[in-house]
This record gives sequence, C-alpha cells and structure tokens, in this order.
Amino acid sequence: MKIQWKKLMLCLTIPLAVGRLSALLTRTGMESFALINKPSLTPPDWLFPVAWTILYIFMGFASYLVVISEKPNRSALTVYAIQLAFNLFWSILFFNLKLYLLSLAYYVMAFNCCNSVPIPPDSKTNLVFPASLSIMGCFCISR
Repeated sequence: MKIQWKKLMLCLTIPLAVGRLSALLTRTGMESFALINKPSLTPPDWLFPVAWTILYIFMGFASYLVVISEKPNRSALTVYAIQLAFNLFWSILFFNLKLYLLSLAYYVMAFNCCNSVPIPPDSKTNLVFPASLSIMGCFCISR
C-alpha cells in the first residue's frame, strides 16, 4: 500500500485541529475542573492532553484508511465528522458552561452516534472500525 501523504496529512490535521480548538475554547473551564473532588486514581492533569493527542491521531489514521479504501464509506466519514463536532461541543458544555447533566445526556447521544457507524465491507477498514469503536468505548468510560 502506497502512502498518500496529502490525504494522510489532511486526515491527521482535521481531528488534531478539533482537539486544539477544544483546548483553546475550554482552557478557562479547566480551572474549575481542577477544583472538583476527584477519585485518587484519577490520572495527573498533564496526561490528558497527551492521551487526547494520541486518540486524535488514531482517529485521523482510521479516517485515512477509510478515505483511501477502494470504496470509501461516506456514511462512516459523515458519522465520524458528527462525532468530532459532538466531542468539541461536549467539552464546552462540560468545562465552560458546567452543564453536567446536559453533558451526560449529550454524551449518550454522541456514544450512540459512534455506535451507529456502519462497518464497511472493505477488509482494510474492517480491522480499523472495531478498534476505533473500542477506543471510543474507552473514551466514553473515561468521561
């Protein structure tokens, strides 16, 4: 498989840009998050941006594999874009607006959105989507 660098860079840039925008928009809300009484097993604050960067890279790479597949699945890419938008706005609801109950309901909708991703018949993406959904499941549990 020959790497299509322009497509790969675009697919990686999109989720990383969403993550950066989310970080910029919610940085003031993070101060109040630091004051919340959290369990002792909560990871240190510095780990979250590292973990999210890795997750966004994985999401971008998964979208790249869909884009370059023989039959790109537009509905999967559409749901992926919706999921990225949900992720961005969830952070604003939770960290900035402190609407915790609404954030929970909103997140349930996002989780259902992610689970509705049709698995493409292409064998390359069959390996990626279950892994992506597993990552999203971990993401849901961590929130």
